[in-house]
Amino acid sequence: LSTSYDASDVWDKDMVIVTGRGTKSALRMRPVLRPEVQRMLTEEFYPPLTTISVPGNMGALRVPSDDISDWLAHQQQQKGVRMMAVAAVLKNLSTGNSLKVALAKKAREAAPEKTNGAEEDNFGPPPSE
Repeated sequence: LSTSYDASDVWDKDMVIVTGRGTKSALRMRPVLRPEVQRMLTEEFYPPLTTISVPGNMGALRVPSDDISDWLAHQQQQKGVRMMAVAAVLKNLSTGNSLKVALAKKAREAAPEKTNGAEEDNFGPPPSE
């Protein structure tokens, strides 16, 4: 970081990503990694993470702590939604009601047509009328 810039502001709360200046890129001083990291943080993260150039350091990006906090909060909320959906599926499986109903339905579909003297099947509850 440049001596004219107060580094404590950057390192205090925000995240700094060091991508390098691109001195070893195919086209000297035309960075490849920096724009790709910026694109990824804005297009592939939700909510998007803002990147800010660090004054005096072309090879570093600053991601504001507020953006990181918002992203983490959203991830936690989404995790809760997914866990509730999994819990609902597991609840249905553990009660067995869905499974019993599905098995009884399949058994009735697979059973041959009943004739006058046919015995009742023992695959599940009788059909509701």
